[in-house]
Amino acid sequence: MRGLNKVPFAYKLSLTISGMVLSILFVASGHIVSRQQQLIEQQFTDGANTTIQQLASNAVELVFTEDQLALNSLVSSTTGLEQILGTAILNREGITIASAGITPNDGFLPLDDPFLPNGYEYRWPNLTDSNALVSYVYPVTFKSIVGGYALITMSRAQLEKTKNDVYWSQVSTAIVLAGLITLVTVLISRKFAKPIDALVEATKAIQEGKYGYRIRSRHRGEFHQVVDSFNKMAEGIEQKIRVESAFNRFVSSRVAEKYIRDADSIELGGQIVNASVLFVDIVGYTALSESMPPQQMAKLLNELFEFFSFAANQTGGMVDKYIGDCAMLVFGAPEKNKNHHLSAVYCSLLIRSMMQQFNRRREKQGLDAVEVRVGISSGEMLAGILGSSDRVQYTVIGDPVNLSSRLCALAPVGGIIVDIQFFQYANIDDDIEYRPYRSVLVKGKKLPVETIEIISIKGHWQRSIDLTCKKLIS
Repeated sequence: MRGLNKVPFAYKLSLTISGMVLSILFVASGHIVSRQQQLIEQQFTDGANTTIQQLASNAVELVFTEDQLALNSLVSSTTGLEQILGTAILNREGITIASAGITPNDGFLPLDDPFLPNGYEYRWPNLTDSNALVSYVYPVTFKSIVGGYALITMSRAQLEKTKNDVYWSQVSTAIVLAGLITLVTVLISRKFAKPIDALVEATKAIQEGKYGYRIRSRHRGEFHQVVDSFNKMAEGIEQKIRVESAFNRFVSSRVAEKYIRDADSIELGGQIVNASVLFVDIVGYTALSESMPPQQMAKLLNELFEFFSFAANQTGGMVDKYIGDCAMLVFGAPEKNKNHHLSAVYCSLLIRSMMQQFNRRREKQGLDAVEVRVGISSGEMLAGILGSSDRVQYTVIGDPVNLSSRLCALAPVGGIIVDIQFFQYANIDDDIEYRPYRSVLVKGKKLPVETIEIISIKGHWQRSIDLTCKKLIS
């Protein structure tokens, strides 16, 4: 079946049509041959019966008068006529009393056969079709009294040859017709299959992501309608993909996938989730922006934001938004992640390692280093669609969001700061190196917030970070 699936549609169609037509042709040809051979056989038998009946009629008087000389003359004159190889006159006991040419031996005639008065056909045994002989017997009667039997022997060789010629003539005709039918069906099938083949190629192109592919066909009728419908469908898919691609650039790919998959769920509001929020800020942005043209500053920002986005994607997070020179990353929403604490820490370390590699490259180019600082917090927050009726945004809001933003602003250059509750809930003290940072007063909170500075991550995690950032920077 797999091999059959690889056969082009045109050949499948031509094989199907040819098979059906040829089946009908061969059945009809077989019937015609059989009918013709039956007619030839019947003509031969009718001719033989006519001849033997005429011989029996001519022999009536001679048999009953026992005119031996006349009987000899009669059988001699009959033998040699067309296809008659022998003639004989038998008495009522089946004994030959006059014969000429080839005749069977005495004793072959079944005198007790009730159908003998209607004539008898004797096929000579042990002979092939090429030299087959048959003898026809008919009673010589006068007023219902049987006086003897007339016999003629004929060759079936010419009959079999004629039947064979008819057979092969019909076979040759059928083969020629079969070839013509096959040729015609192939040509017709290829013509009908062209739009279908084009449709198959087009669907393959769409599956391969070639959404700009269009079928260029001049077919009319139903095929034109199919082609036109496909091209409109492909155009719609291409537009949809463009919209999705643009959507993915304006929002996180995870958010895009969530709401593209379930567009009916796009409504204002959200749900409470337990997640982590990471703010990463460029240190000294104002001074940097004053020291370089806007285009160069935009290029630098885009390059840094590319690092932040890459780090988020690598660690199961998403970019929630860019705010000036700052990026807000979320872990655990919209997709749940029970290890969102560790993912956020891993992401911050990956960002710091990438910045170190990036600054080494800038140093070689004679450029100033660019530093960042990171603040992380976690807890319950509202995640969902927020905004107005004409403009919405997927984001998270809550106390952890505000706290992580404040921690980022208070972090040292190149530092990663988390609050003590984040650290305790994360249960990551076995995986990272850390140190207490300081108590800080955060706007909106009555009590100081104890903070921890993340130094590094242990074991294979750090090796994985180094390898990842080297590949990206290079």
